[in-house]
Amino acid sequence: VMASQGRGYRRRGQEKTEDAAAAPANPAWAAFLTEDTSPAAAAAAPPASEEKAEDSSSATAAAAGATTTTDTDDESATRNYVLPLTPEWVTKGPPKAKKAKKEAVASGILIQAGTLDATCIGRNKPTMERSFDLPIPSVLLPRIQFTKVISSCNAAHALAIDTNGNVYGWGRNEADQLGAGLGSSYVGKPFLLEGLDHGSKIVDGAVGKFHSMVLDADQQLWAVGANKLGQCGIRSSIDSVPNFRKCVMDANVVQVSCGEAFSVALDDDGYLYTTGSAEFGQQANGETGERILTANKVTFDN
Repeated sequence: VMASQGRGYRRRGQEKTEDAAAAPANPAWAAFLTEDTSPAAAAAAPPASEEKAEDSSSATAAAAGATTTTDTDDESATRNYVLPLTPEWVTKGPPKAKKAKKEAVASGILIQAGTLDATCIGRNKPTMERSFDLPIPSVLLPRIQFTKVISSCNAAHALAIDTNGNVYGWGRNEADQLGAGLGSSYVGKPFLLEGLDHGSKIVDGAVGKFHSMVLDADQQLWAVGANKLGQCGIRSSIDSVPNFRKCVMDANVVQVSCGEAFSVALDDDGYLYTTGSAEFGQQANGETGERILTANKVTFDN
């Protein structure tokens, strides 16, 4: 009623006024408040035809909109109100929600604290002659912007992905978990890793104790490092993968994670793929793969 904006109301049986300019000056809300809708008043009211003849200007101007009906016991007291819609809605429809802008991937500089001597982590004493400890947060490769840093509590090496999809690695490399191209069993500072120039940017990754896995923009997995238990997902009997190789998977991977000697991948259909050690049921397939290899020697299938 209040949205009628002074264009009045009409009773059932009254015709709509063709010209909106003929609407009465009195607001419809005021007319509604002053009208008596009691049964006695309704019985004493003149027939609708006489009321129409006395004042045809009380009809509501035709407008696009919904009709609101007030139901009472007396049918003659029922009023139909035509509520207008915003003209823009009539021609264009309700306003559509604005699409959220695609946010840019956050990036920043690489900062580290602690030791850069990966050979001494978890061991009794440092094995390097010089000290490479960083007692305060220190910037590594200040001219390069990175989008993701990948590390693990069971690994002594780390990966970092820059804004161009390149992968840098540093830390232990005793099992070629950073690739044989670095030519050292330990890497003191981040170096660009080789073997990932296949034309697709790297967007994510994970690291285990002696292996690494990365995920490219085409949703394919690549692995390097120790493969004695099959943790690299490479269909081969070799114990080590010295350079990055594509994992044997017929799926579009969206996320990857690594344990000490096993790996888990999630595809875009919600399926999980596991590979590597199953000694403690890590593969979640209901078994450990335990079997007797030789006398007094037990092994676990991967």
